[in-house]
Amino acid sequence: PFIAIAQEDTSNPPMQTAFIDLLKKKEKQLKEKEAVLKKKEEELCSIKAEILDQIKKLTAIKKALESYFARLQTLENKRLDQLAKVYESTPPQQAGKMLEKLDPKLAAKIIMRMNKAKAGVILGYLSPQIACKITEEITKLR
Repeated sequence: PFIAIAQEDTSNPPMQTAFIDLLKKKEKQLKEKEAVLKKKEEELCSIKAEILDQIKKLTAIKKALESYFARLQTLENKRLDQLAKVYESTPPQQAGKMLEKLDPKLAAKIIMRMNKAKAGVILGYLSPQIACKITEEITKLR
């Protein structure tokens, strides 16, 4: 039995050496893959940071644009309110002639801001076709 064990011992070292070499090779491959993954992870972190930075910049731009458009809307509303007052104070027949020359959308916005009774009188002085177009625009705005 000792001879058999001795023979096994002499045959095992080459197998053990091959197994150890295989393990070392696999370990080296794993370390290489780990290094590649670590590099890709660093690249992804860098890209993520860039994206977050861009999101912050775009959010700031969006807020600035929203503020700008809110100011524009406020100015537009003031301008339309002033125009409505002008048309209300103009004699209805003359105001009707003036409104007929405007774009129907603009005329509708002005009429919507006017006193309803005065707007009704002015609409009576418009040609039926133009009054119809302006009325259509008013319904779209509501």
